[in-house]
Amino acid sequence: MRSGHPGSGRPSGLGPFLVLTSLAWAALAAATGWVLVAFGWWLLARLWLRELLVPQAVEATARMTLLLLAWALAVRVLASAWCRRERLRYHLTDRRQLRKEGLLRAGGEPWPWAECVLESDGTYAAAGSRTTAPAPPEDRPVG
Repeated sequence: MRSGHPGSGRPSGLGPFLVLTSLAWAALAAATGWVLVAFGWWLLARLWLRELLVPQAVEATARMTLLLLAWALAVRVLASAWCRRERLRYHLTDRRQLRKEGLLRAGGEPWPWAECVLESDGTYAAAGSRTTAPAPPEDRPVG
């Protein structure tokens, strides 16, 4: 049964062809990406060999590496000290608790908006309540 585009004479079963074409394009895109990434790393290695690892720049490179490590260590120590300060100041001395009285009304009933159960017959009820109410009227006319 031929049912492609009218007059094309092609069958409509182009699924496997499209899948294989998409896979081929994905493989080509991935291979191109890998080649570009490898080329970038090669350029970076050349830059490092020419600019950083030369006898004239060994002292400057070592000094800069030590300065960067000292800076990272200082940032780490300051961040840890700040974290400890905040923990001691706020979290360990925090005595606030969520009281159940704040969630209940004066009579001990939960607030009606706290949790609502919608039944299949169109009625709804607050959780824990035995009474049901009819569903609110809809905005659209019935008919």
